[in-house]
Amino acid sequence: MGHPSPVALIRNLLLGALVLASLHAGAREAAANPLVGLWVFESASYELPEACNKAYLNFLDHYRIEGSDGVRKGVLEYSLEQVASGRGYNLIVKRISNDGNPSCYGREAATQDPEELLFFYVMLSPDGGRMKFYLSNDAFHGYRRVLDP
Repeated sequence: MGHPSPVALIRNLLLGALVLASLHAGAREAAANPLVGLWVFESASYELPEACNKAYLNFLDHYRIEGSDGVRKGVLEYSLEQVASGRGYNLIVKRISNDGNPSCYGREAATQDPEELLFFYVMLSPDGGRMKFYLSNDAFHGYRRVLDP
């Protein structure tokens, strides 16, 4: 068995460097946005209709979410800002589109303004595996991460 040619060695080194650079860039992106990944509904601080228990949020990247409230599916744009304490994030969301179904609460899709900005506060557990999605000071939904980026 012979030794690889210098050209093959250089090619393999370059491919290895590209793979490492790609992995490093992906790790940087995930670290910069800790919400990226798939989150499924786990609990709420108040009673919800049964259909709402199937909710999920898929944070695809720094500006888009595909999700469902358990019945209606939709696409959202968002911005994320870590608060000064470092314990949570301000999340600003704008609805882009939905499938036209009523919400899990029974509200018709047409009653929601697609250009309306929605403001939330998000806190992650220390291990990043759970999220509290605050709708107000005392109302939140709990989500569990099921898929990392």
